[in-house]
Amino acid sequence: MGRNNEGIVLKNLGRFAEEFTCYDQALKIDPRYVPAWNNKGLALHNLGRPAEALTCYDKALEIDPAHTRAWKNRGDALAALGRPAEALTCYDKALKIAPAYIGAWTNKGLVLDAVGRTAEALTCYDKAFEIDPSMPHLPPWMLL
Repeated sequence: MGRNNEGIVLKNLGRFAEEFTCYDQALKIDPRYVPAWNNKGLALHNLGRPAEALTCYDKALEIDPAHTRAWKNRGDALAALGRPAEALTCYDKALKIAPAYIGAWTNKGLVLDAVGRTAEALTCYDKAFEIDPSMPHLPPWMLL
């Protein structure tokens, strides 16, 4: 949908207010357009509003329970809110749908490490490395 794509471009240009307008316009045209819900959630999260982002991800997942990016992004928002157990559940749901989703493996590893489950975190990073040996998605400290 054009307005959703325009919102992505505006985000890349740092025009955040206009970005929101595009997502809202896309959702006015089609309130069931999952990418616009997901992108609006990302925009809110990037502005430090993860609780509001959750509402968008929940709406996206209500419409399409198999939307892997919404599951991963929901996990990121929950992690930012200090809810690691729920975040891990979201990453697991994303990985059940798309086992090669490096972003979900990496972020699951970050949350596991943050709660002291280092061995499990390393397993996640190993899996991400197995999928993509160039490891561009891993945390910088993993590349040392």
